[in-house]
Amino acid sequence: MNIEYQLESELMNESLINEMSELYSNHYGFWGKTSKHYTKRISLSPQKLREWTKNENVNIATARDENKLVGYAIAIISYNNKSEKKNIISWITQLVVHQNFRQHGIGKELLFSFWGFSNYYAWGIMSSNPYAIRALEKATHRRVNPKMIKQKEKGLIKFGIEQVSYLNKKTEFVITSNNTKVNTLFPSDISRVGEKLDSVTKNDIPWLLGTIDEGWEWLAFTFNNQEKITLTKTEINEMLDVSDKIAHQAYSKMAMDTKEHFWAKHTQSEVNFIIENCNLNKDSKIADFGCGIGRHTNKLLKNGYSNIIGLDYSEELLTKAKQKLLKNDNFIIGDCRNINLEKKFDTIICLYDVIGSFIDNNENSKIVKNIYKHLENNGYSLISVMNYELTVSQAKHIFSLKDDHNKLLELTASDTMQRTGDIFNPDYYMIDKDTNIVYRREQFNSYNQLPQELIVRDYRYAKIEIEQMFTELGFEVIFSKYVQAGKWDIELESTDSKAKEILLLCKKTPNKS
Repeated sequence: MNIEYQLESELMNESLINEMSELYSNHYGFWGKTSKHYTKRISLSPQKLREWTKNENVNIATARDENKLVGYAIAIISYNNKSEKKNIISWITQLVVHQNFRQHGIGKELLFSFWGFSNYYAWGIMSSNPYAIRALEKATHRRVNPKMIKQKEKGLIKFGIEQVSYLNKKTEFVITSNNTKVNTLFPSDISRVGEKLDSVTKNDIPWLLGTIDEGWEWLAFTFNNQEKITLTKTEINEMLDVSDKIAHQAYSKMAMDTKEHFWAKHTQSEVNFIIENCNLNKDSKIADFGCGIGRHTNKLLKNGYSNIIGLDYSEELLTKAKQKLLKNDNFIIGDCRNINLEKKFDTIICLYDVIGSFIDNNENSKIVKNIYKHLENNGYSLISVMNYELTVSQAKHIFSLKDDHNKLLELTASDTMQRTGDIFNPDYYMIDKDTNIVYRREQFNSYNQLPQELIVRDYRYAKIEIEQMFTELGFEVIFSKYVQAGKWDIELESTDSKAKEILLLCKKTPNKS
């Protein structure tokens, strides 16, 4: 089972609404004894779903297995104090998982898709399912404490009435130090609730929210100022896997050509370097692997090198790349690791950390192998990777994911990646000493204009390591050096604070093909 999680940017997409309606109607549950539809499945029409997702603060997360929708969640994410933009609350109003995919952590991962490692003021859910409450606790790594909910009762109820479509001033809430629930007038079948409570209750994890009657749902919240619970290594790794996928989506929506992204302002000088060192002429066949918004591809086109293809996995980034051209057939969406372009090139460039974007170095190696496959004999490849030697020389935070995985939760958040692209500030990264993987807690504002914090991780290289990778795969390394963006002619020392990249020029020689 390989579940793909995604935050949906087009909330009113008709296809998605219909998929959600079908999943809910077939898998949510049955009406209870007090309903006139007792024993029948609860259905939800696309029209009702559209009503519930009209709120501008609505967010939707989906889970797919082989592109089939197997789970979704709806969340209201907004400031509790809008005038001062303080205290973000995220309130889950619906969580649905296909019955064949339950008890696999999908609910937890859907909630985590919204929240990542964000330090919101409060995270909450209304549900008659104890498993959903435990999913909330695992996703926020905090326990639901009704005494704390009671302390913050007034603000939470006010937020719910204002933001949740099926709550109003007449809605009945019961919030005490040992029971927190809301009468949603939704009589779903709760005959198996006792069985589920037994399943989720242990000596060291008691159930503190009391009981509910049919038509009621538990109102469960966790809060930022609570003590965090210890997560298992498996739970941390599951969260990191989801964080990787959501971060890739957020990265695709970043504006990397703003004035604060100084590293991206040297395109012409870098293109001049490419032309000279790769012996380009106007007939050269060129490919840009991991082209992003097409900085180098577009600049080479403007310099008269028309036989060029820009390749990237992100449709959003390629859309930005195409906006700069009158014709759009120079860009292709695809995965640099395995795409077959069915032609060979004289030069392939792969710049700014495409190699190293996967924490499994075998995946990075696949990019290099595919570059080799697509090069003509005597063809050149110019690549850059992030400098691990500088990273470790500046490091303030080193840990072992294997031995102390909860240490990751202490990372300080920063919006550096989105704001400037400079990800070498040692205050904001942590190195796993066993794997050399670098972890950062990055803030993104891609979806609902509220900061979402995700753990972003990458693989960085020592010069000898990246040289070895290329030579073992059949390349001749012509040169490798530590460089600064836009000043590739100047070779720096490995730990020079400007030497954030390692630049390699490699050649596919006939005797190694």
